[in-house]
Amino acid sequence: KTKSIWSISKIQNGVMRTNCMDCLDRTNVVQSAIGRYILSCQLRQGKKGKKKILKLNETNHRLVWANNADAISRLYAGTPALKGDFTRTGQRTKRGAVNDGWNSLQ
Repeated sequence: KTKSIWSISKIQNGVMRTNCMDCLDRTNVVQSAIGRYILSCQLRQGKKGKKKILKLNETNHRLVWANNADAISRLYAGTPALKGDFTRTGQRTKRGAVNDGWNSLQ
């Protein structure tokens, strides 16, 4: 019998569900915030609080999440996701609002 290097350290005991009846983009913003929070908790456990690693992974998470949202939105609606500036940077910008307006008209 071979011994595995993997072990179960925690068991998931719940699920977070978000839903917005009229807007996938608001749902995505909420899910990205929850996902970033969970990722940071998991990284803190594994990295013992190395802030540089945590910050780098938060930035990467934001970019990957926003790029995925754009890909799904293009398939679903034919345009990039709205509020991409907020998902990528954590801040709503005037340029992002203008881009959202433009995309909404397409």
